[in-house]
This record gives sequence, C-alpha cells and structure tokens, in this order.
Amino acid sequence: MKIKEDLKALVEENLRDKASTIFLKRAADIIDAFGDDKDSIDLSVRKVGNLIAFFIDEALAEIVLRRLMERIDGSRDSEPEMIVMKRGFGNGQTSIMPGPYQ
Repeated sequence: MKIKEDLKALVEENLRDKASTIFLKRAADIIDAFGDDKDSIDLSVRKVGNLIAFFIDEALAEIVLRRLMERIDGSRDSEPEMIVMKRGFGNGQTSIMPGPYQ
C-alpha cells in the first residue's frame, strides 16, 4: 500500500541523522505489522511516535508524529467529518472537533 511506503519514507527522512538503521528498520516493521485500514494505520503511527519519544527525543517524536498524521490525513479521499462533543463545562458550551473520535 502506497501510504505505508510514504510513512516509512517520512520516518526515515526525519530520523536519518538521529537514529540507527536498526531503529529505522524497527519503525518500518511497526508500520508494516498493522493492517491497511485507517484505524490500523493511525495506531501504527502512534506506536512509532511512542518509540521515538522513548528512545530518541519527546520533542522530535511530537514533530514526526504530527507530520505522519498530516500525511495520513492528506491521503484520505474525503474531508474528515466534524462532530460536536460536549466538553462538560457545565454551561452548555460545545466544541467542534475533527472526527471521528471514539
């Protein structure tokens, strides 16, 4: 699937000078290990972000995770649906957030 190849290339591009080839291979394996549906790809990207945060740098992990999520969102055919979520402010305020969230 093209999106997985794009994600692996993006990880390598962002970590080329900061991570070993073993680490890059492990990140690519995580992406490959999950299915091709949206939820699986989202989960694999988050796991890669956690791996980067744990072994390299939390700030870098946030940057890479944001870029990966932007790439995933850019590959979807339709606009993400918007949902209204109650925030529990007690005053009836709501917030519109991109969805779907569970």
